[in-house]
Amino acid sequence: MLSPTLGTTPSPAVLCVLRSQAVRGPLCWLPFALLSDAGFAFADALSLPRFETGGVIYLKRLTMIVRDGAIADTIYPVERPGDHAGEVLARLAVG
Repeated sequence: MLSPTLGTTPSPAVLCVLRSQAVRGPLCWLPFALLSDAGFAFADALSLPRFETGGVIYLKRLTMIVRDGAIADTIYPVERPGDHAGEVLARLAVG
C-alpha cells in the first residue's frame, strides 16, 4: 500500500490558485495534499536544495519517500521529470 503523498510550495498564493482552479475543474486537481512552506521552515529543517531566479527562491525538484515517519529514500536530482513517476514507483516496490 502506498503512503499518503504530500507536495510543497513556497508560496501561499500558488496554493490558493491551485485550490481555486481545482474547484473549477480537473485541470489543476492534485491527488495529494499541498503544504505551503512560505517561510521555508520545512525546507530549512531538512536543508532542502534551492535556486533563485527573477528574485524568487524556489525549491529544487526532489522526492522523499517516507516510511514509518522517517525519510527512507530521497531522489535528487530529478533529472527527467517525465520519467520520474516510474522511478518513484520502482523504488516504492523495492520497499
